[in-house]
Amino acid sequence: MRHFSWAVILMMTLLVPRFIFSQAGQQPSTAERFIRLEEGQKAIEKRLEDTNKRIDDLRSDMNNLRSDLSSRIDNLRDDLRFWLGLIVTIILTGFGGLFGLWIYFFKNFRHSVSETDGKATTDHRSAELEEMQRRVVAIETQLKQMQSGPA
Repeated sequence: MRHFSWAVILMMTLLVPRFIFSQAGQQPSTAERFIRLEEGQKAIEKRLEDTNKRIDDLRSDMNNLRSDLSSRIDNLRDDLRFWLGLIVTIILTGFGGLFGLWIYFFKNFRHSVSETDGKATTDHRSAELEEMQRRVVAIETQLKQMQSGPA
């Protein structure tokens, strides 16, 4: 273990100057630096183009989602209008029928009932009653004539 640690320390001391101190013959020239810069710029431009393409794809997806959502909302709005219209129509028809029935009963009650001497009598019924009384009197006279005639 002792020998291993000394060996590691020795290797590190041999490798450290290469990383820390630059070698005189290994400095890149300005032409190589420009080439590297141009390559880096091309890589950055490619990444920017890819990013712009992704952004355009996201925008088109968002537009598609927006149009799909607006069409769904329009469909829901149309369905809601239909059902609310149907419910309102049914309610108004029901109330109209009840109101018409109320008017019908009110008119019939008002026109058919007249008050005389505190009694409520029906005009139609009183006319029928008078007709029946005339018939009864006529039948009674016929019966009296039949009874008195043959004897």
